[in-house]
Amino acid sequence: MQAQADLAWGGKSAPGMPTPPVPPSQSYYGGFPMLPHMMPHMMPSKPENASEMEMGRDSGADAKPVSRSIAYHSDGPKGIRGFGLLQIVNFVGFVLNAFIVNTSSLGWYGATNTELSRKYTTFLTPRGTAFSIWGLIYITQGIFTIYQLFPSQRGTNNVFVNRITWAWTSVNLCQIIWTVVFAQDSVWSALVFMALIWASLLTIVVRLDPGRSATLIVGTYLDAERFNVSPLEWFIYYLPFQIHFGWITVAFILNTNVTIVFEKASVEIMFAVAIACLGIALSSAVFWVATRRDMVHAFVIAWASHWISQHITDTSGEVPLPWGTPNDTLMVKSLAMAAGIVSVICLLLGFVAMFLAWGSYFLARMSRASGAGQGMFSVRR
Repeated sequence: MQAQADLAWGGKSAPGMPTPPVPPSQSYYGGFPMLPHMMPHMMPSKPENASEMEMGRDSGADAKPVSRSIAYHSDGPKGIRGFGLLQIVNFVGFVLNAFIVNTSSLGWYGATNTELSRKYTTFLTPRGTAFSIWGLIYITQGIFTIYQLFPSQRGTNNVFVNRITWAWTSVNLCQIIWTVVFAQDSVWSALVFMALIWASLLTIVVRLDPGRSATLIVGTYLDAERFNVSPLEWFIYYLPFQIHFGWITVAFILNTNVTIVFEKASVEIMFAVAIACLGIALSSAVFWVATRRDMVHAFVIAWASHWISQHITDTSGEVPLPWGTPNDTLMVKSLAMAAGIVSVICLLLGFVAMFLAWGSYFLARMSRASGAGQGMFSVRR
């Protein structure tokens, strides 16, 4: 403990002298004091005999134990007694976003999305059934919003809430603005805000897995950023945003194609862009499966690609192809086949990722592995 205290204070104590007291204002990381100038990777590693419940950032007689998965990431702002500031921001943002987006179908802010889909039909516009995924997005995010208000999740020690709140606030705000500007037929402005939504969700996905992001960006893995993720935590904190991120990736691609139609591009250009966008969607699924075992992203791309293929070959006229292009031309049939192939490949990728993620978790549980081996993505984390 003396050496640990020396490391924390940046120097050695004189022989026989007691260990300097730790100011109550200092944050704790892994049970050790963390000074403002010290980064997490400079902290001592977690003791081998650490218990299942350890102290987070708060200290003193009134300190409350927090779960191991969040004990080492108490870097959020101080909250108020009861509901923390971040929990309130999440709740208000979600409610406002859900209200504005869902009432847009009533035409309160201008043209509805259905009307604009018919006006700016593209080769990649999916059949209407595809948009039912929004129901799943709002249900899972609603569960997250309620769950983070539970007494066990309140306060400043919830690493998940600390890491994603402001990025999710950006998502909610940009989604509200996108809904209004798109309803007003401002296509280029809608594209800009769609890009901001995508970037904000990307931030959430990266911040939920800091150790892996360090591997991708810096080339080194930060052991100090490791924390376990249980199946419940994955369902509550990861699943809602992985579904949303996957679908916004598709929506960003679709919005790009809508902008090209808005600029009255030729059929040949729209077809070439559609092919390129299918390749981008497939590459996105491969990337997230290969780097993070993100089965959800692959499944969402597979879902969207399937309904794109169904729309292209649909002869009912529900949503016609650009400039009245016939559905039975060789060009259209080849595009539908390409979308179908992308859907199948992404579906297979999703099952591979699911086997790697869940399989490693249950194997670790069966072998009674300890430490990092008990996490949802623990094999590489």
